[in-house]
Amino acid sequence: MSEGDAIRRADELETEIREIKEENYKLKKRVERLLAPETMLTADGFIEAITGISYRFGLPPVVAYDYEQCIDILQDRDGMDHDQAIQFMEFNVLGAYVGERTPCFIDKSWRPEDHGH
Repeated sequence: MSEGDAIRRADELETEIREIKEENYKLKKRVERLLAPETMLTADGFIEAITGISYRFGLPPVVAYDYEQCIDILQDRDGMDHDQAIQFMEFNVLGAYVGERTPCFIDKSWRPEDHGH
C-alpha cells in the first residue's frame, strides 16, 4: 500500500469512526430522553458511557454507566490524567448521591475469580 493509499484509508477510517460515534450519541440521547428526568436520573457529560439499565428489587431502575468509559471521557474531554480522572469520578460523580434514582457505575473489568469467588 502506498503512502497516499494509507493516508486515504486512515481518513476513511476516521470518518467511519466519527459517524459511528455520532450514531451512538444520537441513540444514547434518545434513550436519555425516554428515561429521564421523569423516571431516571442521568450523570451530566457521560451520555457516551451509558451501558444499560440496572434493575434492583424494591427500588426503581436506574441508568447504568461504564465506569472505565467515564474515566476515559474525563481524560479525553477534560485533559485529566488517569489519577485525576479517578479522583474526580470518585468525589464529584460517585459522591453525588441524590436518592434512589441516582445512576450506578459498573466496573466491567471486575471478575469474580480475581477476588476469590
